[in-house]
Amino acid sequence: MAERKIFNSKILDEIGTSLSDFEEVKEGDKDYYILGKGPSGFTEKMKSKRNSKFYAIKKLDKKGNCNYESLERQAQIYIDLDHPNLIKLYGFFEDKEKIDKYKCIYNDKELGTEDKEVYCLVLECAENGSLEDYFKKYQEKNKTKKSFVPIPQNIIIQFLKQLLDALKFLHSLNITYLDIKPDSILLGENNTIKISDFDLSVQVTDQNFNDDLEEILYSDCTMAGRKDFIFPENKKGTDYSFKANIYSTGLIILKLISEKNPFEVIKDGNQQEIIKINEGYIFKTYNKYLIKLIKKMIEADINLRPTSSQCLEELENIKKIIDNPKDKLAKKYLENK
Repeated sequence: MAERKIFNSKILDEIGTSLSDFEEVKEGDKDYYILGKGPSGFTEKMKSKRNSKFYAIKKLDKKGNCNYESLERQAQIYIDLDHPNLIKLYGFFEDKEKIDKYKCIYNDKELGTEDKEVYCLVLECAENGSLEDYFKKYQEKNKTKKSFVPIPQNIIIQFLKQLLDALKFLHSLNITYLDIKPDSILLGENNTIKISDFDLSVQVTDQNFNDDLEEILYSDCTMAGRKDFIFPENKKGTDYSFKANIYSTGLIILKLISEKNPFEVIKDGNQQEIIKINEGYIFKTYNKYLIKLIKKMIEADINLRPTSSQCLEELENIKKIIDNPKDKLAKKYLENK
């Protein structure tokens, strides 16, 4: 079978079109630098021999959950997108990875002897970990024996604005991303948000919005991500909208401003899984209007949940009132919300 590639030929040809075009990067006493791993494969920081730049190469087992058609769909959606808060996808190719590396990374000596056939996604490299890593490291670095130290409000607002900017951009192109969670949001230089892992994303049409989303949500080759960040309308026969992304984003920010995990997944009287919020865990140091906005973002009723544009407008007025508590126009705007 002929080798298959989906990519912007000119760009990927300058980077590399096979694993032999990249060299491994050492991390500590290891000969390779693993940025993350999951059940289907791992992401490795590698250096292109062609242009001497670093990239994140996501290597997915061809016998795993993902298939060529799924990757092709992702590539067609994201390969031409250019936004500062989206991880850049340059393309992908098929190759083989050493089985010994797989055995080492997964600490599994029963994987057999044949090298793994893998899909290799060539991605922009964000080396500062995920938003979840950031939260854990911040608390470990700043907590005292008596209490946690809240992440500064200006950083929370910075994160929220960047996430909303990215969502507004995607929504303007009729793209929705169904698996937003802290470990799929990476950080680049200067804490720049970089949304990654587009496995559960789809470009929808106005006429077939619900059908398009159901097709990706319930196809055999995809699985909805972490239940604690999934939107409540994530079930068959439900009307969807881009506001699903707003819900997940609100939960992420809520976790960042809370001393303990502020929500748990429970079952209602109909045995449907819902999220229960414990507001007692939210740090009281944050602006009341900011907390009010986050609560609206996680409104279970999709009709009451704001859009990305509405959230950005409200956030802009929150920033104004924080900078100048006497700003009458901003206060009037927020009081009417």
